[in-house]
Amino acid sequence: MHPTVAHGWNSSPPNSPRYTAIQHEPKAELHIHAGGAFPPGYLLEIANDEELLELTQFIDKLKQGMDYKEAFAVFPLISRIVNTNERLEEGAFRICESLKADGVKVAELRSGLKRLAGSDEKGYLKALLRGVQRAQSESFSCKVILSVQRDSTKEFVEKTVELATQYMYRGVVGIDISGDSTKGTIKQHITTLQKARSAGLFITAHIGESYEEIDQMDILQKLKPHRIGHGVCLCLPAIAWIKEHKIPVEVCPTSARLVSMHQPNEIHPWIIEHRDNGHPIVICTDDPTVFGVNVSDELYSLKNILTLDQITEIAKSGLKHAFKANM
Repeated sequence: MHPTVAHGWNSSPPNSPRYTAIQHEPKAELHIHAGGAFPPGYLLEIANDEELLELTQFIDKLKQGMDYKEAFAVFPLISRIVNTNERLEEGAFRICESLKADGVKVAELRSGLKRLAGSDEKGYLKALLRGVQRAQSESFSCKVILSVQRDSTKEFVEKTVELATQYMYRGVVGIDISGDSTKGTIKQHITTLQKARSAGLFITAHIGESYEEIDQMDILQKLKPHRIGHGVCLCLPAIAWIKEHKIPVEVCPTSARLVSMHQPNEIHPWIIEHRDNGHPIVICTDDPTVFGVNVSDELYSLKNILTLDQITEIAKSGLKHAFKANM
């Protein structure tokens, strides 16, 4: 018998008129990693007992709070389960269907390229795009962002940019810098990523996940990202640069709290900056399966900080921050 796993990202949503209003509000999900978003019900269908037990035990531990670097261990566990292009395609489709159920109208699904079951990186991308395309409708659009890491090889980043450019008008909209931000530096990839930007691809970057990062200003000044993710642990020049250029921040409240980007009793700094000074933000989940939340949950969590009108305005504004120019 399989261990008990919730089929939805949140199996017990609040019974609240405010929550219902938020869930019915059209919204965007612009910071969601495929590897942390395959719905639990789908993983339940395809995982064996050992894989599922190990994954659920890790997630239970993570939900109690975990060091930023330790949290990355969850992704290899999920990769062991979603290990073929067929499973990836179906998983991408299931992610989109779960987003639709939460009132999401526009989404951008992120993933690093992989080689699964004898296929290559292009096969992986095509499977991901097939799954996303199956979910498209008049009321829902999902595009793909390809991820690279600071410590990725030069060859991997070049391959990612090559494929992203090749599929730019077939569903890929941008490049994401992600992974453990304390490992490596983006300096070796600047030229390649600048070429991606010049070709019309959008750039978003995870920065401010740790004060140990050494390349925050290189990313901001040399790549000029169209959005940034998290932005919690930033140096003062980076904060000033983001404010000056009004760079939208992808805020993932639960993720930032559970992986200790800030103290549990603190409020995400860009939520405060938005409330007090109107800085553009979009509320996202990061890894909804891992953290057990959907976008409505994250918006609802702001109820003691912002009014319902302010929350719904953030939800609407997220639609404006999506990468649309090269669709």
